[in-house]
Amino acid sequence: MTTIMALILILFASMLLAGGRQGFVSFLGLIFNFGIVFISVVLIAMGFPYLIVTLINAVIILVVSIYFGNEQGRNADVAFITALLVVGLLVILIIPVQHWLRCKDLELKIPKILRGSRSNWEFGSWMFLVR
Repeated sequence: MTTIMALILILFASMLLAGGRQGFVSFLGLIFNFGIVFISVVLIAMGFPYLIVTLINAVIILVVSIYFGNEQGRNADVAFITALLVVGLLVILIIPVQHWLRCKDLELKIPKILRGSRSNWEFGSWMFLVR
């Protein structure tokens, strides 16, 4: 058993003891959100547009975080709409600021594999993440 697996089991046991069924549901939501973040990193590394991938995954994570295991429909709806408004406002602010600060020039300093270059991509191998 690796250290990470032991820590995951300790987290699971703690959440189960503290929250019972709700702790179990929260742990499943946490695992699902981690999977979504991992998939988004892989998609961006494969060359998909980072802004579109991030927006889609942000909505998926919001849905899981707000609605997963929540029994209060109206409160969850208000929280979801508010979170979508905040994400939309951030996107409206980020895009012009990125253009104004010329953050795209930083791409020259980032390794090719992080920009989505397919030259180092080996299908079926995870080595593209560590090159």
